[in-house]
Amino acid sequence: PPPGFLPAQPFRSSDGTVDGYGTRAGYGQPVDMWAVGCLLCELSDGDPVFPGENDLDQLRLIQRTIGALTPGQMMVFSLNPNNAGVFFDTEDVKVAEESIDARYGNVLQTHALDFVAGLLQLNPKLRLTGDRCLEHAYFEGLVGGD
Repeated sequence: PPPGFLPAQPFRSSDGTVDGYGTRAGYGQPVDMWAVGCLLCELSDGDPVFPGENDLDQLRLIQRTIGALTPGQMMVFSLNPNNAGVFFDTEDVKVAEESIDARYGNVLQTHALDFVAGLLQLNPKLRLTGDRCLEHAYFEGLVGGD
């Protein structure tokens, strides 16, 4: 992406929001895969999955829905001088009523929910890659052998 490029707030990944894209983790395929997960959620009900008003609100919503940031993400977050003195309430993490399953369970089928969960992994190293997406049961019968 061009220097200074920031994707629309509702599609920013936890790793991208923590570091502002480019200061540590950088922008790459894991960020794009996160955006695909956000888009699938929004396409299913018409509303952004994480409609944060700013970076901190975005991270709060992500943690309420998916769980606590990884230790590495928290370290990067704490190194940013703009976040001095900012802490997240541990009781405001992984709220069952706001989980992906709770919100989209009546809209998305089981394979689709599992696919979205793989795309919205907080740890970018555990997030589905493009190749792993094609192997997911969500695409069973749709992807050719070659």
